[in-house]
Amino acid sequence: MCKNTAIPPSSLNEDFFQQEHCKPLFKEHGILAMKNLYTYYTFMEVFKALKLRYPISLYEHFNISSRKETTLITTFPANNFISRSTSIWNTIAPKLKLLDY
Repeated sequence: MCKNTAIPPSSLNEDFFQQEHCKPLFKEHGILAMKNLYTYYTFMEVFKALKLRYPISLYEHFNISSRKETTLITTFPANNFISRSTSIWNTIAPKLKLLDY
């Protein structure tokens, strides 16, 4: 757990407590940060939806490119799960060279 470190000034102002950086602690214990957890679980949900075609209600929202089968196409940019997960998929899947899904 990240802890606050006391800084020696005599008055209690905003500089009195300084947040220690949690990244070294997370790295030491092999813990993913919240943003990385979101990316990981989103990617895995898309992978399962494409591989198993289940749940069908989620699978139907993804459009696979006819030119490049590892790329998903989104109809319009939005701030919803389908748009964000498509973006995450298109970023990570080529790096992993996934062909069988």
